[in-house]
Amino acid sequence: MEGSELLSDEYLYSKASAETLHAAYGDVAETVEQLSSNLVPVDKPNGFVGFLSEWLGVRILHARSVTKYEEYREQLHQIDTGREILDGAIYPGRLAPAPMAFRFRESRTVSSDRSYSLVNLVMMFFIFCFVGWVWEVSLAFISEGTFVNRGTLHGPWLPIYGTGGVIILILLKKLRKKPLFEFLAAMVLCGGLEYFSSWYLEKTHGGQRWWDYTGYFLNLNGRICAEGLLTFGLGGLAIVYLLAPALDNLLSRIDTRKLTVVAVVLLAFYCVDQAYSAQHPNIGAGITDYKGSATSQVS
Repeated sequence: MEGSELLSDEYLYSKASAETLHAAYGDVAETVEQLSSNLVPVDKPNGFVGFLSEWLGVRILHARSVTKYEEYREQLHQIDTGREILDGAIYPGRLAPAPMAFRFRESRTVSSDRSYSLVNLVMMFFIFCFVGWVWEVSLAFISEGTFVNRGTLHGPWLPIYGTGGVIILILLKKLRKKPLFEFLAAMVLCGGLEYFSSWYLEKTHGGQRWWDYTGYFLNLNGRICAEGLLTFGLGGLAIVYLLAPALDNLLSRIDTRKLTVVAVVLLAFYCVDQAYSAQHPNIGAGITDYKGSATSQVS
């Protein structure tokens, strides 16, 4: 059969020789040598700044000691990865029957093992809030063909999404090197947040609910369900390993003073919305009047 030779890949079961690997990954060998020769050890930040960075993944402004240490740690990671490639410990995609495109990274472009500045965390909170709002509004529009401003607030944000994303980045910092535990912890953490939010809103608004999972598989008092927990776990992985690092790179390109002004303005509007909505919450069809409505199935 034409093309069947592409299914015969000897490197799935045998290790390529050192000469073959170095020939295919000459750029990796060159980069590893360059990184190793230019590597300057950097001490781990200590004190309060070091604690925030190491345990919570938070930087106060742009602490130089933290930045330098994370760059040093990323260089070590790149060197180790390059050596694993050259030692044949990683599958050599360039030697596959259908060669795989590969470019060795020298920077922390999408590295998840980093800390985030306070202003970037605030901005990511609002980005996650807005994305969550767009997601739920879109689901309501698709299912019912009408615009529904989801959530208790009146602005285009759902704080449960922003809060969940930020606490995953902060409280689960130590689990980033263990994706399985990160996934499980995100499920538990965000599930607890959703359950508490449902209980709190119901207690403070005369028994009113903004979502109800009654009838869903493995639901708990209609406040959380297995489907939602799975979504939280997968979403947590996406935030930690893809979205947050990419957003951090983009936000770090913006002038810090300008970004701080934007963050403060957003916080001001958000606080006003919270204060107003505490007395006049967002209610109505598809929001709190959800029984028998397709939007009742959306958290």
